[in-house]
Amino acid sequence: MIDCSLWVPANPYYSAYPGLLWVGRVKCNPDYFSLGVKNEREELYDREEELSALENSAHPITTLTGIRRLGKSSLLATGLKRRNALVVDFRGTGPNPSPLFLLNRFEEALNSSGLRNLWEHLSKRVSSITLGPLGVSFAKTKPLTVSFATLFDAINEYAERAGTDFVVAFDEAQEARGYKPLIGAIARSYDYNRRIRFVLAGSQTGLLNDFLSIQDPASPLYGRYVYELALKRFSKQDSLEFLRRGFEACGAEPLNIEEAVQRLDGIVGWLVYYGYMCLNEDADLARVVDSAVNLELKELSKLRGKYYRLILKAVTLGANTWSEIYRYVKANTEVLSDASFNEALGRLVKYSVLEKKDEEYMIPDPITNEAARRL
Repeated sequence: MIDCSLWVPANPYYSAYPGLLWVGRVKCNPDYFSLGVKNEREELYDREEELSALENSAHPITTLTGIRRLGKSSLLATGLKRRNALVVDFRGTGPNPSPLFLLNRFEEALNSSGLRNLWEHLSKRVSSITLGPLGVSFAKTKPLTVSFATLFDAINEYAERAGTDFVVAFDEAQEARGYKPLIGAIARSYDYNRRIRFVLAGSQTGLLNDFLSIQDPASPLYGRYVYELALKRFSKQDSLEFLRRGFEACGAEPLNIEEAVQRLDGIVGWLVYYGYMCLNEDADLARVVDSAVNLELKELSKLRGKYYRLILKAVTLGANTWSEIYRYVKANTEVLSDASFNEALGRLVKYSVLEKKDEEYMIPDPITNEAARRL
């Protein structure tokens, strides 16, 4: 067990408070362990290739994918900071969201962007948008008189006049699944709005692919080129270096960080959580892992579908193939529908809770794996 209170003080402030690290009173520079979305390059460890792709991409559509807690939101915020861009947060909006709900998120993104020239342009270009001292406001009429297609056209005009490209990014874009007009608006913009670039980020890769339906002839985006940017977990060496630099930036040198990396793997979100908990609450690894598992249990509890929990439990017990998982579920339920079982298994892969490789299933996140053991 790692005892975070055993750090060698590298700052005299720490030696005055043995065993307690009041990071809130000591500047961490850079602060790798802040829990919020990062938008400063110096606080984002590595990711040079992915940042370059976002900062320089001229592709009409880019997808940014990866399992949860790999830092996609921070990568978006940082990679697009120096571009004319708008990041719209769709987390918690779906599935099957109302257009008003999605447009509210778009309005929030516009107003938090501080792009006053864009506000003025939209208020002049779209009759149902008004400009106030804090930003723009969409008319909340039924039916709505503003659409994504209208907004994209207006943004393209703004970018044309400025002589530059404009990036529209959707974080957790798969949450908008069920609202097909958005895909239609993106496809139309792809064809006609030469100044707009789209970035669609999602932690549930299968659902994001279903939403876009690039391979489906019935989809408006069928046949369109999409540049795929996949975010990977840190290697063991990168994870160790990330923790070393993070603690040193806060004036402390941790001991035995190898064990932390072994337990948390290269999931940067959990490594950040470990560093934050150690610095702020003087926690050891066992306590950090337990706290992280409890957070993940809350997420898994949202899986209401039939057989989800039994499937995850089977995988934690070593059942990796379809037949092994099926036998476990069948032995632990009164009635087993093959169709419902296959749907549940496929959904867990689309949710990125499970990964399928070479006909075997695994839980890619070690904390999720431990949480599934406790279901």
